Amino acid sequence: MEITSLTAAERRVWDAFPHGAHVGQEKAFNPLGWYQWLSYLLIVTGWLLATTIAAGITRSVSRQ
Repeated sequence: MEITSLTAAERRVWDAFPHGAHVGQEKAFNPLGWYQWLSYLLIVTGWLLATTIAAGITRSVSRQ
């Protein structure tokens, strides 16, 4: 088995930008209207839940 190197014309250059630029997913990653407010609400709720859990764990571990 002989291994040969590829010429510049045979080599493929992978660029991530053109692959994901125009696939029709802009709506999924850029919510508008009440979807945007819902996403903000879910993010804030997640942060509050994570902070509450971290505080509870810290309190239960630091008890003497």
